[in-house]
Amino acid sequence: MPRPSKFDYKVLENSACLSGSGTNYRKELRRISWNEQPETFDLRMWHYNDAGQEFALRGTTLTDSEMEVLIQEMLKYQGGAYGKHD
Repeated sequence: MPRPSKFDYKVLENSACLSGSGTNYRKELRRISWNEQPETFDLRMWHYNDAGQEFALRGTTLTDSEMEVLIQEMLKYQGGAYGKHD
């Protein structure tokens, strides 16, 4: 399937700003619908210019089921399951 030359998106929820680099770049977790497709979790860097426009940089999208797996793995990590050797 050919890739679209322009990406349209609709932000459904701004969940969290994870980090920022100055005032022009931020890593954010959002709920987004890209190109009128079903909504996904979206984790990426965003660039904000001086006019307040935002531009999507590299990132990744996760379906609800992928996010659930990630949450479960992070809970294991937080509980100390990773890095322990028997």
